[in-house]
Amino acid sequence: MGRLNLTEYQPDPTEFQMYYCSAILRHGFYIENGDERFYHFMGKLTCYAMTDLIHPEDVQEFLDAAKLLEDGPQHLLMRLKNASEKYKWVYAVLYLNSRMVNGQHTITMELCDIMAIKNRYQVYNKMVRKYRQFMTLSNDWFMEYSFSTDELQVYEYVNGASKPFFKGKLEETYDKVQNCPLATEEQRAEFQVLYEHLKKGTEHFLVELDETISVGMTGKVRYCIRANTMYEEDEKVGVVGLVSAVGERDLPKAYYMSDNAIDSATGILNKRAIHEYAVEKIQGAKDSMYLAILDVDDFKQINDRCGHQTGDEVLAKFAEIIKSVISGRGRVGRFGGDEFMLVLDDVHDETTLRRILSTIKKHASWAFGELKQVNVTYSCGVSRYPDDGQTYDGLFEKADKCLYIAKDKGKDRYIIYDEQKHGFIEKADAQDRTVGLKAVVSDSVKNEVVSELILKLSQGGKNALLEVMEQMQIYFDIDGIAIYQGENLLRTLSLGKYVNPILSLEFALEEDYVQRFDTYGFFMESSLNKLESRAPRAVEAYQNQETKKVIQFMAKKEGRVDAVVSFDFFNRAPKQGTVDLGLMKIVGRLMAKICVTD
Repeated sequence: MGRLNLTEYQPDPTEFQMYYCSAILRHGFYIENGDERFYHFMGKLTCYAMTDLIHPEDVQEFLDAAKLLEDGPQHLLMRLKNASEKYKWVYAVLYLNSRMVNGQHTITMELCDIMAIKNRYQVYNKMVRKYRQFMTLSNDWFMEYSFSTDELQVYEYVNGASKPFFKGKLEETYDKVQNCPLATEEQRAEFQVLYEHLKKGTEHFLVELDETISVGMTGKVRYCIRANTMYEEDEKVGVVGLVSAVGERDLPKAYYMSDNAIDSATGILNKRAIHEYAVEKIQGAKDSMYLAILDVDDFKQINDRCGHQTGDEVLAKFAEIIKSVISGRGRVGRFGGDEFMLVLDDVHDETTLRRILSTIKKHASWAFGELKQVNVTYSCGVSRYPDDGQTYDGLFEKADKCLYIAKDKGKDRYIIYDEQKHGFIEKADAQDRTVGLKAVVSDSVKNEVVSELILKLSQGGKNALLEVMEQMQIYFDIDGIAIYQGENLLRTLSLGKYVNPILSLEFALEEDYVQRFDTYGFFMESSLNKLESRAPRAVEAYQNQETKKVIQFMAKKEGRVDAVVSFDFFNRAPKQGTVDLGLMKIVGRLMAKICVTD
């Protein structure tokens, strides 16, 4: 098919429809950072250089464009492989970024899927027409403020079209109000409150003003302004709001919607406000939702090494990143010094949740990459309504427990609560944690558990395998355990919520795969894409099973592989500490040895 005939590149209705996304490329055209849409579009391919993902016939055009970036932005069309392993025609814009990585300029790359532009235009056009009609039916005015231009606008909609009411620079308007001879001191103070909210980009606010200030005329009408701040790419871009005529000075409102609800240091909800918001959303929930507790790792070191001012800036930027990534899918509040709570009331599946948390991690890594003294990461615990509880207390306790598990396992990770893995909640004493839970299993306890499991395997043999698998899954946070035996390594026993489970590990008999096991029959891989060139069948099988990391143990019979025990981690690649990995090796090797057929 000719390059001008694009029929084969039509999007599959079941695929993620990416209309626009962006990423930052470092030296070698490797992906340094990207927005959530980019990670969704590219899936597991983000570990590759862009030159490996661009269609071979288009690579040279891409390289030629990159050489011209000193002259200005470059625009080109190219075919790019996406998460579905299909090439998509994209319109790309490349330009140099001001950030440096290892002394090299980074490149910003913006992508539009040209096959989806038509559909998206039609959808947006219908939405715009519809919402203009909604706005026409409203008696309210609409307000917009832009941080980049300092422009403030107030307008109404008449017959589906906007009718300007006021337009001007916020700074100039503020000066006019403060010097207006008709304005009272109270009116000047009220406008100053609006001015400060707009300048700071307060996430959500409500203010009241007299008509004198609102429209520059004397009058008795009083107006209420309800507004929200908008974000793009981790930055504040503007404020939008509704301007309503009211007859009373005080309007009833929830605390989290009041001026007092904002944490002054970060601009997000304070502890009381996010708690109130969470309780309200949980009580009124009609669908699943998530509650997450997020903690900046080793924050004391940031203060000690970089200073408290830098520490405050890290928290404020972290808050902006979280707000930008979660967008309108929930709210975030500061729950403690370096601790945040996320209420994701418009996120209903774990895939989206994981993508959000991973995007926050990548954006934080990029935002704080120039801090040489420290590495800014976060740990997070998550619980789900209604599966893990139907009250705020129940969900908080489980999320809090998972946060402590994440800390214990080496930090820089998130843990999603699973009762089978993490057990029942045991309330802790006050000295353990203010709202605390006993969530950490000590190394000494794990040693005792492993000793018992070795004894069970020695005495019970194959009959003890299932019980041992259950204990290993709980104490070592393993998503799934599978045993493959016999001539074709057929799956004979498994535990965990597998998707598209591998029924035969026959590809593990291939020489390229066998060579990856050490002399003790141990193999671990947390970046399965590394196997693609040597073991493509294995990569495809693991991807279908949604396995991102494997820890495997092999046993041979008469020189031939006869059993493999696989510890699988779904859609994540957690880091095991030295003690954990050592204990897992002891049990895994013994299990494989016992599984060798007679």
